[in-house]
Amino acid sequence: MFTNKSDSHELVAYVFSNTEVGIDIEYIRPRNNIFKFADRFFSEKEILKLLDTSCSLVEFFKIWTRKEAYLKMLREGLGKRKLSSVCTESIDNIHTIVFKDYVLSIARM
Repeated sequence: MFTNKSDSHELVAYVFSNTEVGIDIEYIRPRNNIFKFADRFFSEKEILKLLDTSCSLVEFFKIWTRKEAYLKMLREGLGKRKLSSVCTESIDNIHTIVFKDYVLSIARM
């Protein structure tokens, strides 16, 4: 049994699976200069998607939670790999939902 946990603001999310799994939840909140942050941590493809979206704050958190859930699934954490080298756009086993003021992503092997 594999488990993973994430928390943000007032919510805690747990996931249980028979394979490696990662989860991330983020409260959608204003961030100063998301494009500067994205330039540091997102791949070129992810930055282009962010620029092409009318609701860039929600898209920012979708990309971030996908990255974090994926790296947690791999048990790499955020510090072991250059985040801009990880593009989760074409990875099929990551599922993302937006609900109320939160974005949640789950990655499974």
